[in-house]
Amino acid sequence: MSDGENFIVYKNAEHNETVPNTIGRKFKVKLLNRGNRITMQVSRDGRHWTTLVEDLDVSGMHHNNYRGFLALRIGLLSAGKGTAAFKEFRYKNAIPQEKDIAAYLLAYHLDETHSLHFALSRNGYTFTALNNGLPVMGGDTLAREHGIWNPHIYRGLDGAFCAVMTDLHGLGMKAGWRDTEFERDRQEYGWGNNYGFVMMKSWDLIHWKHTAIRLDTLTPGLKEMGCA
Repeated sequence: MSDGENFIVYKNAEHNETVPNTIGRKFKVKLLNRGNRITMQVSRDGRHWTTLVEDLDVSGMHHNNYRGFLALRIGLLSAGKGTAAFKEFRYKNAIPQEKDIAAYLLAYHLDETHSLHFALSRNGYTFTALNNGLPVMGGDTLAREHGIWNPHIYRGLDGAFCAVMTDLHGLGMKAGWRDTEFERDRQEYGWGNNYGFVMMKSWDLIHWKHTAIRLDTLTPGLKEMGCA
């Protein structure tokens, strides 16, 4: 919205960004929403555009936070005095096409790091580790157990990248994360301390949403589970 002096861009119901309006009361707006990350541009003449916000995360605008609606829907709204016109609205499926795919991405872990590693390949046979072989994300920051194993990455039907990995540090005592080899008796519980998974989602392999899920706390029936 704009009061003529400033543009006010809402990230959610409580937070907004204010940008000075140097264009005037009449202007054109372009909005691009890719994976709930918004880029907004304004223009006086439709030829020269100024970026107000770029890559603004609006993924929190959903029913779990705001109880007034039951599902996300695309909406165009004009409110207040004056007039507004909408045109060139397009909604495109994000599923990648064969022509858009350039390489194979491998996700893996190493016992010495218990962290997430990536490697790329052009042919699916020979892979080159990214980040000079160092982790792209540390297990000590991703997981409840300060380590991850067996990461798996795939692309969902919506085009986003999804990753899931075991929340586990097999050498937690040696690494100084706990006083015993396992939290519970290994004879009875196997690995004993693997209660859950780390799950992540990204639209560009750079910005990630992340959560660590404890299966033993989801329902009383899983409280005495062996390992996830």
